[in-house]
Amino acid sequence: MLRRVIPALLSVAVLSGGCSGGGTGPAAGIRSTEPTVPPAISAPESLKVLDDYVTKHNGAAGSGDVKAWRDTATGPFREVVSAQATANNGRPPAGRISLVNPVMYVPRLAGYPRWFAAAALEEHPGGGKPVEVVMLFVRARASDAWRPAHRLPFKGRPPEIATDDQGYALPVAPQATGFVIAPGGLAAAHAGYLNGENPPGFAPDPYTGSRRGPLPDGGGWSRQDRFAAGGDPIYALRTKDGGTLVWYVVVQTTRLTSNGAGSAATLPAAVSAYLAGSARVAGKAEATWTWLAIGYIPTRGKAAVLGENVSLTRAAAP
Repeated sequence: MLRRVIPALLSVAVLSGGCSGGGTGPAAGIRSTEPTVPPAISAPESLKVLDDYVTKHNGAAGSGDVKAWRDTATGPFREVVSAQATANNGRPPAGRISLVNPVMYVPRLAGYPRWFAAAALEEHPGGGKPVEVVMLFVRARASDAWRPAHRLPFKGRPPEIATDDQGYALPVAPQATGFVIAPGGLAAAHAGYLNGENPPGFAPDPYTGSRRGPLPDGGGWSRQDRFAAGGDPIYALRTKDGGTLVWYVVVQTTRLTSNGAGSAATLPAAVSAYLAGSARVAGKAEATWTWLAIGYIPTRGKAAVLGENVSLTRAAAP
């Protein structure tokens, strides 16, 4: 359910601009700031997309229907919700939500895929402090439904987004120049730093700093981690100071080897839940973690990670 909507903010600014790294995906569509190019979605339609998402989320969480749960999302976020169901004994995690004070950020786009972002306070009927979330909704083809491809709990205020005369945000191409790192290169820089490298023009946030280099073994398991830029589209927006906000994905692969004392029960908790303590675990396991991240790239200085949401997306015991 949506509550306390602020309609005056529905037609301004954008949190994401759709372009694909590596020259695939959204790069096929034409991006424009010209008034002749229509917005990706109207304000009333964007509210309906959010309302439909909340309805689908709550229905799937209450029904225990795994397929319905997976169908609430697309792209990398679909992988996250699919893994959540697997780790919860094949059922969608319980938990109804409502979105409070949603604010939409809609760009002008010609062709597909189309996208828009929404920021809102997520509340839970069971109580607790509301969480501010930023979601990116994508529609890859005219025949597709709008689904979130990126969801990130967010704290603080990012740099303000630049807009055209009608208040629509200005998207930035992944290969754009004039930044310390091209938008399409931020995921690789982030992954390189996590691998122990020192990419020029990149500054980590505290969490990224804590995950850099060899991660500690535990539970009788030795671990080896490797990070790489995700193959998913990146989305970038111009900021008023001339920089850009970027939505991107980093993939972490963790290989675990028992040193003799490791067992299914002593694997990292998320991996153990995904494998359900399977007896198939016999000395080795491999896990994939998806980092949904937002970064900021200035024209001078260093690119910064503003936030990330790290989730297990698959695990196997070869």
